[in-house]
Amino acid sequence: MKRGTERTRQIDAEIGRRLRLFREMKGITQVDLAGRVGLTFQQIQKYERAQNRISCSKLVEIADALGIGLQDFFEEILEGERTKLSNEELILIANIRKQRPDIRRNLCKFLLAI
Repeated sequence: MKRGTERTRQIDAEIGRRLRLFREMKGITQVDLAGRVGLTFQQIQKYERAQNRISCSKLVEIADALGIGLQDFFEEILEGERTKLSNEELILIANIRKQRPDIRRNLCKFLLAI
């Protein structure tokens, strides 16, 4: 039996791509992340390859373990037709979001000035 639509598979693949990106960005191995969220490293591999879907509650745990916001996994995915964000753009967004509000404002001013 065929599971999900093509769009669903694309979303699962994008979530897996972002999981791997954020994990690598934080310098966390699959084994370390798996231990933090109560999984095997093989399961993390399957999530990253979109072979298995990530439940909402597990995605929340993973985001917490990575120290990122849950929204970072979904940035622009649900906005209809979108331009896919590059890895560099995703890293930039994730890093800006974790800054204090005054630093975020200054970063935005800087980026607008260049």
